[in-house]
Amino acid sequence: MRRKNNTEAIIQEELINMMEHIPFTSIKVKDLVEHAEIGRSTFYLYFDSIYSVLQKIEDDLFFKLTSDLDKNIEYLASTIKNSSAKTEPEPLQLSAAERIKDNIRLFRVLSGPNGDPTFQARLNTRSRRQLEKYLASKSSLDNAEKQLIIEYATGGQWYMYRWWANHEDEISTHDITILMEKITARISSLMR
Repeated sequence: MRRKNNTEAIIQEELINMMEHIPFTSIKVKDLVEHAEIGRSTFYLYFDSIYSVLQKIEDDLFFKLTSDLDKNIEYLASTIKNSSAKTEPEPLQLSAAERIKDNIRLFRVLSGPNGDPTFQARLNTRSRRQLEKYLASKSSLDNAEKQLIIEYATGGQWYMYRWWANHEDEISTHDITILMEKITARISSLMR
């Protein structure tokens, strides 16, 4: 089992390495096995295609990034009050940012120009569904307002994280969390 996990990890890591420089759609099995220094038949013992490698990588990261997402979005949408004066981030928001920081290289690759738009949409859809559930109970908003809040909040969240992944040395995990809470507080003020 250890050998299997090691070989799978080598294949996955090499695909990530290649995606830092080459669009995913241009990577072929023959190129990947050459870079990973494994045989083609070894590759096919573990994966069906390049897409199955990417799917495994994305599924693992998706689980890491979204394990607290449902609680986090509901919390942010419903409880932030006067966050403009905040100096310490809420634990759930900080946890989400730390998960990205712990996986920053992989997040940067998958959300970058050579990454997979499907993965990016998958993260966005997950956030969108949670916010839709929360906003369903807000009868003071019409459907267009609800939809615009959802689009702004979910799209903005992942674009901010993507920017941060490429500029992580310019703003700390703490500070990006506080900034996101301030923005979310402005959005949540529309929902009252």
